[in-house]
Formats: sequence, C-alpha cells, structure tokens
Amino acid sequence: MAKIIFFSPHSFIWSHAFPEGIVAESLLKSGHDIVYITCGEALNSACICLSLAEIQSDSASSQRAQVCHQCNSRAQLIRGKMKLPGYSLSSIAKTEDDEKVSSVLANVSPSNFSELILEGVPIGRISAYEFLIKRKKMNTEFLGKEWQQYYSILKSATKAFYILKRIFDKEKPDYAICYNSIYSVNAVFTQLARENGVIPYFMHGGLNLSNVYQRLIIGRNSQLFYYRESISRWPLIKNVPCNKGMLSDVTEHFLELLRGRNIFAYSAPKAKAYIDMRNNFGILTGQKIIVATMSSYDEQFAAEFVGAFPKTEKLLFKTQADWIQALVKWIKDKQEYFLIVRVHPREFPNKRELVKSEHAGILQKLFIDFPKNVRVNWPEDGLSIYDLACEADVFLNAWSSVGQEMSLLGLPVVLYSKDLIAYPSDLNYLGETENLYFDQIEQALKDGWSFERVRQTYRWFALTFGRSQIKINDSYAGPVTSAADKNVFHRKFDSGLRRVFPLMQEWQDCQRRSSHLKSSQVINRIFTEGSKISFDSVNFESGTVPTIDQETAYLRFEMERIAKVMWGGVDKDQAGQNGKLLLNFRKYLTS
Repeated sequence: MAKIIFFSPHSFIWSHAFPEGIVAESLLKSGHDIVYITCGEALNSACICLSLAEIQSDSASSQRAQVCHQCNSRAQLIRGKMKLPGYSLSSIAKTEDDEKVSSVLANVSPSNFSELILEGVPIGRISAYEFLIKRKKMNTEFLGKEWQQYYSILKSATKAFYILKRIFDKEKPDYAICYNSIYSVNAVFTQLARENGVIPYFMHGGLNLSNVYQRLIIGRNSQLFYYRESISRWPLIKNVPCNKGMLSDVTEHFLELLRGRNIFAYSAPKAKAYIDMRNNFGILTGQKIIVATMSSYDEQFAAEFVGAFPKTEKLLFKTQADWIQALVKWIKDKQEYFLIVRVHPREFPNKRELVKSEHAGILQKLFIDFPKNVRVNWPEDGLSIYDLACEADVFLNAWSSVGQEMSLLGLPVVLYSKDLIAYPSDLNYLGETENLYFDQIEQALKDGWSFERVRQTYRWFALTFGRSQIKINDSYAGPVTSAADKNVFHRKFDSGLRRVFPLMQEWQDCQRRSSHLKSSQVINRIFTEGSKISFDSVNFESGTVPTIDQETAYLRFEMERIAKVMWGGVDKDQAGQNGKLLLNFRKYLTS
C-alpha cells in the first residue's frame, strides 16, 4: 500500500473539500497510509477561500477571521467524521518560517517577481495564476493595488513552501494529491512533490455539467496534462461503439449547455422562439454563414506564464486578432460568404466574473470598419451560440470548447492549430499553413453537415465522461439549491437555521455519505497502479459492447432529445421558419 499526502487547505470551499475527503477516506479504508494536511489559518494573508469571499489584502481582519473560522470548522468536521490522520500547516509552523519569508521577499518587486525560484520551485510565477485569471490580465505588470494583492498571494505561497518542505522531508510519501493543482499554494505543493521524487496527482470535479459535483477526474500533474493524456487515449476507443447510458450522459451535458443556467456555461441559453439570423445581421439570401468563435486570452496566458501549459511558438496566427484580420481579408471579396465574429462572453462581465478583460478593450479598438459581409457578435447582444448554430454552415475555432460542441451537432469546424485545443483535432478540419487553412474552410463548406461527425464526437465525450470519470454520487449530490431558487420563506428559514447550526448542511452531507464508496476499487487502482489518468483504471465496458447499428439507434434517440429542447422536436415548424441545422436533423431522423 502507498503513503499519500492530501493537501487540503481550502475547506471553506465545501464542494471541493468534501469530495477530497471522500477520496481520502476511501483510500484509507483500502489500506493506504493517509496524511491529511489542512491550513489552520497559516495562509491567512491570502488564499483562494478569501478571494472567493471577496476578502482583499486590505479588508478588515474580522472579515478575514470569519472566513478562516468557517474553513477551520469544515476541515475539522471532515477530519473528525472521516477519521483522517494528519495535521494543519499552522500546527507545525515555526517563527523562522515568517522570518524566511520576509527575507526572501525583501528584494522582490513588480519588475523581478517572476524570477523568484526557491530550490527549483518557480514560486514567483506559479503564485500569479489565480490573480491573473481573476483580473483577466494578459500581462504581468502589477502596479499599485494590483501589486499589493499579488504580493499577499506570493507571501502565502512562500510560507507554504517552507512548511510543506518540512512535511515532505518528514513524511516521505509515495504520492501527493490536491484539488486543482494549478492554483498558487497547490502548485507549490505539486512542484515540491516533484522536486522530492514524489508523484503528484490532482483531482477535480467532473467535466459533465449535468453532474459536475457527483463525478471526479483524477490524474497526474494537472488538468491540462489530463486533457493531453485523454487525447492520446482517443485512438484506443474512437472505433468502439458506446452504450446507451454513455450517450445519454453526453446528451445531459449538452442540454445543460443549451439551458445556459450553469455557472460554467458562458453562452446565453438557446432562445425559445425562432431568431432570424439573416435579418439580425443583414445576411443576404444565398450567402453561406461562417462563424468564428474567439476564446478568452487570460486563462491561456496565465497557464503559459506559470508553466502549466506549453507555449506554442509556431502558430499560423500569432494572436486571435491576427486570425480575425486574416479572415476578414480573405472573405471581403467573397460576397457569397458572410462572416460572424463571436467574441467570447468571458471577455466581458458575466454571471461568473464581473471583470472586463484587457483583451476585450483591444478588440473593441480593432473591430471597426469591417466589410459589409462581416459582423461582430458582442456578448452584449445576448445571443446564444446555439442560435447561431441553427443557421451557420461552418464554425471556425481558436481553442474554445465550442469546437467540440458544434461538432456534436454535426456541424463542420475548422482549426488553425491542434496544440491549442483540449480535444482531438480529427473531430474538426485542420489547416496549419495559410493555404491549407483556407482550403479547409472551403472543403468544410462543401462537405456540410455529417451524422458520422455526431457519432465521433459523442464517442469522444463518452471517453471524457463515462470512460474516465469517477462516480461519487452515492456519497455526494452536490451543493444544495441556491438561495436564488428558493422563496422568501425558505431563504429566511435557511438563514435562521445557519445561525443556530452553522454546519448543518455539511454535517448532513457527512451523515449521508456511503459507508463504502462504490468507486473505491477504481480509486484504489489509480494509486496501486500509478495510473496517469483515471481513464486507465476505470472499468468502463461493463457488459456487451453494442453493435454499430445499435449505437446508431441510440444516437438517433439522443438527437431527438436535443431537437426537442432546441426546437420542440424535429417536426416542429417555428412560425414557418426552418433553420439549416433543424432541416439537417429532420432529414436524417425522418429518413
């Protein structure tokens, strides 16, 4: 059996901490030696929990103390109920830790912080990740208040470094695991593990939005590594038909995207009534519609800056702005085509983030004076990507997940790089030279809609969902209904109950969890076999693999489910209007 350190300093975030505890408890029951490390207020200068609660470096100490108290209480509840051996960072912190932090950071400034490396750990860079994405920055010029906020994160990360270094020297584990290994102190933990010859793992909520809290993915290093490894497994199963349950899970994810209510879904929901895209954008009858879907830059920039994502040097288009300008130049004299440039909703304030990105300001200055056959779809238009899909002939993608979502609907998608996306490029058309890229657009327009594209994309999603994810739904159903979904009476009742029993919901979650997690054998195999990703240990083919004809029948059923949500069914005539996608669905499903 293995010795495994769980680094769990963010117990305030219950939807992360509780699944972490479930996995730790499962491994403990399987005979592994578990060391469960929590925070204990050691990192109270800055952490993800404080950031989530909008507590800044200059916030009142009472506000900070309140978050830390809740975090401690939840950590103690998990440790006590699950009988997890271990301790907190604060319990083994030393006065000299703070002295070392002060000494190391004494000469750190906005001009040199990225050069700070401690014993092989690039702590200056990896501490910047959550700050960069929270501020939606695409540069590392931290001035004034920004520098103060980043410095607080760096201070916590540096303190964590010295305490965690002693822990690794003392415990000498085989594996080290944390929830989302890219965020500052978790990245320090992961890097230290690597420097000590310990295999680092991460865990994260499931990728299927319909059951994100009831599933987990586990793998080595980081989620970005996980995507790469999943793509490398694609040739193993791309020709294997999926059973009905797997396909149904994929549809549930897509329906959640269509509804647009999930916090992780950025697009507006699909409109209930028919939207005349040609009239909205001034598209002439007969013009073929090409939609270019842009991506938010800050997430990629942050991942590249901290070293979690390799920087792609040889790209056909250096920036997305260069890409759009090249498209405009190519299409302006092709009046048979119409280009819609869709700016990613994350670039502007949205239901998840209230900050406008730096990239958005650049685009607003650049995207002017376009030809008549080019229009920009800004987030303020409130238009769903799925309404655009109803009329589009081809999608062009940078690295957005839209590339696989449109492929699931059978629509052709063209890429200019296979290295930027988190799914297999063979689901789309690929052109990595200028001539080939524009030739691929022409080919995609010629080929049009394809059922086999639907099949292949369903199989890919089945790999990342049913064939890779670990079920924990027998122990956790996810967060309770949000306050916004409750009536006034229930909100007041919940608020009063929380004051009397502040950990009531968390205590109930602990009580309801299964005494023996059904996925315990899968979790055990990951760490006994040293699997790179959970796919390698999940026994996904239980029972007989369906025939291709059976899979086709299942897929037709799933397409009908999608059609019912998108249009009310394939036979539905929306006020006498029929989008191209509906016609393609109708033609295939009624043949």
